[in-house]
Amino acid sequence: MTLPKNAFAAWDNPDIAAAIEATGRTTRVLVGIETDICVAHSAIQLHHAGKRVAVVDDATYSPGRAHDRGLRRLADRGIELLSTKELFYDWVRTIEYANAFHDTHADLPLPPGVRL
Repeated sequence: MTLPKNAFAAWDNPDIAAAIEATGRTTRVLVGIETDICVAHSAIQLHHAGKRVAVVDDATYSPGRAHDRGLRRLADRGIELLSTKELFYDWVRTIEYANAFHDTHADLPLPPGVRL
């Protein structure tokens, strides 16, 4: 599904907010471009709406110093920052499930350092 995004914060776009809510998930994991604007605005608005928000710091981007400034802004507001590797292992939880995922998805390229 593709939805138009006309406000910087995903949560400020009614169709996107409705789609997010419809998942029934309790945690929102954010990745994307413009760490300091779109990702930050989305994370902050979701956080203010009482959602648990995690931003994957190595799966977001802004040019120059803007990336680090955006991450600092998020951390200052209590928004969880984690790496792709941390997220992966948080999700699979055990060595057995990690190995099963890698075996089942052998065609997927692995980001450096993700496989233990």
